[in-house]
Amino acid sequence: MKTIYQLYFLVFVAASSLAQQTGVALPPKPPAVTPKVAKVDRGAAYYHYALAHMYEDQWAVYARSDLASKAIDEYRLAIESDPESEYLNSGLAELYAKTGRIRDAVQEAQDILKRDPNNLEAHKLLGRIYLRSLGDLQSGSGSESVLKAAIEQYEQILKIEPDNSDDHLLLGRLYQLNKDLRKAETEFKTAIKLQPDSEEAITTLALLYNDEGDAARAAETLSSVPDSARSGKLYSALGYTYEQQKNYKKAIEAYQHAIELDRENLDAIRGLADNLLNDGQQMQLWSSIRSLPRPIPRTRRPTSA
Repeated sequence: MKTIYQLYFLVFVAASSLAQQTGVALPPKPPAVTPKVAKVDRGAAYYHYALAHMYEDQWAVYARSDLASKAIDEYRLAIESDPESEYLNSGLAELYAKTGRIRDAVQEAQDILKRDPNNLEAHKLLGRIYLRSLGDLQSGSGSESVLKAAIEQYEQILKIEPDNSDDHLLLGRLYQLNKDLRKAETEFKTAIKLQPDSEEAITTLALLYNDEGDAARAAETLSSVPDSARSGKLYSALGYTYEQQKNYKKAIEAYQHAIELDRENLDAIRGLADNLLNDGQQMQLWSSIRSLPRPIPRTRRPTSA
């Protein structure tokens, strides 16, 4: 094989020498092939985007499938005019998700991330899709894979946008659902650090401690909120925490505060009843029941004489 290549080389050299002697030119080199660059026409892109947006708004009002199809077609035409526009690609992916074309939405968002791994809107769209799918699925291998996919997306979101308290709270709940309680606790604490007055983050962290059987830390977390800033929801969580400690009198007091702030808080009403029974205060239970607001009776239509 080596001899054959050497023979080819000698023939080539001889041919070149002969061409120089006789003045015969060798065949010209083929012209270099340059890749075609997609022509960008932002005027046309804007025109088709405006039509897509109009059809999308009409679809939101009338829920007609033909309007959704027209919006998708216009988005595609806009992207043809400006293929590198991540804004247009994200808009199409979002529209796919809104119209129930989940597979197309996921594919479009994944294609965006292949070109731009730090595209925040594409990560958020995938995160929302996986969360929605997680709610629709029952326990099983499918739900586990969707849960992991959702966690991956929100981890990426927080790498790009680390100071979003709500996203830390959401990722913490996903970790908790995945039984990764240490990571969940870290995310809840980060959410509180970013937004110290977030009642949602404080109560969620306290309930995590309750689930772990650490009612003392749960009570400490909830009690860190001043009395003047406590809502009915927070007092309910505090009542539940005292109940876990079997401190029924404090639980009763917390539930009473919760009902004072929110007379329709059914969880607090049930909690108060349970703890009055646990504390042996049956008479107080009946008194509390009688003091609860009565439903407003429906007015009957007067009958004709």
